[in-house]
Amino acid sequence: LASPTHFSSSVHNAAAAHTSIQLGATGPSLTVSQFEMSVPSALLTASLWLQEERVDAVLFGGVDETGELLHDCWHRFFPAATEAQMRPFDFERQSSVPGEGAAFFILKRRSDGVARYGRITQILQGNATGAKAPVDEGDVLFLGADGHRECSTPYRDHEGTTMAAYASLYGSLPVGPAFDLAIAALSCQADRICPGPAGASRGFDSPEALAGRPISCLKYGAHGDYGLIRIGK
Repeated sequence: LASPTHFSSSVHNAAAAHTSIQLGATGPSLTVSQFEMSVPSALLTASLWLQEERVDAVLFGGVDETGELLHDCWHRFFPAATEAQMRPFDFERQSSVPGEGAAFFILKRRSDGVARYGRITQILQGNATGAKAPVDEGDVLFLGADGHRECSTPYRDHEGTTMAAYASLYGSLPVGPAFDLAIAALSCQADRICPGPAGASRGFDSPEALAGRPISCLKYGAHGDYGLIRIGK
């Protein structure tokens, strides 16, 4: 005799439904749960809705929450992990730290006006097994490396590129790419990039001008799958 009302508020898409009701939004609503690829996958759908002119704007967000159950699972999967600080570029070490939080954006179709926070120019999903994700030369690279040794190997292929990893600011969580996208948008607004914490940068060690370079936010999953979000002025 479970309550159908309680059940309907427990499923994954309940948060999006309640938000739509509160905002009075009558357009399409979608919840994507695809582990590390959730953000690029949802962005592809949002981009399609905008291109098809099904909507005038999209409220896009990534949300993850931690708790006692997740921490218990974490310690069961990684019993030897004792790191107090994440080390994104130490690819041989399991140093991930659970994180939680939310990042939201308003997305609109491209116009001729000034894009204060930059424009998303490309969204790619694929599998880089035996190859590497197609990052354009000259792009600044924001890596989604978050201390998970199982997902770290492909990031090695991008050494030599100007890059930074900011995961130690927000923790290891599936919607981490949303936080990297937020940092990239703020970098476009300020026209500068800042080093990652604790030396998690390559090619620069102090804030420097973005100077028109696009930013590619790159996230690898556990089996070579990747999501790439490119943003620039």
